[in-house]
Amino acid sequence: MDIKHEGVSKKKMTRRVIYLMIAVAIAALAGWRVSQLKPAAPTVEMATVWPDTVKRGPLVRDVRGPGTLVPEDILWIQAAFDSQVSKIHTQSGDEVGPETVLLVLTNPQIYGPRECVKPKVRGPLSSWAVGSSQG
Repeated sequence: MDIKHEGVSKKKMTRRVIYLMIAVAIAALAGWRVSQLKPAAPTVEMATVWPDTVKRGPLVRDVRGPGTLVPEDILWIQAAFDSQVSKIHTQSGDEVGPETVLLVLTNPQIYGPRECVKPKVRGPLSSWAVGSSQG
């Protein structure tokens, strides 16, 4: 003969609901903690890393890459007098310092026209060069 136990099924159902609520709460808490984690550091092959000790000193970064450097600011320098560029000492890409001469400017009005000066100088020099080559 079976004995009827009253309230047992209700207790089982209550216990199952409590266990289910605890499991859902733990899953929600775990999901929230995982969402708060920072991304993991990327993995690197050991062949590309140079392990060494930390040293004090200058940090030199020599970076090479394709492309063209474009100046942010352009500074136009005006000469104090009218002049012509007679010689360019530096080219694009050369390293310059504060005392580096970039180019030489001449003023034909101050030094006289070159066309008048050249024949006077070249005349005696050219006849000397011709005479010395014959002798």
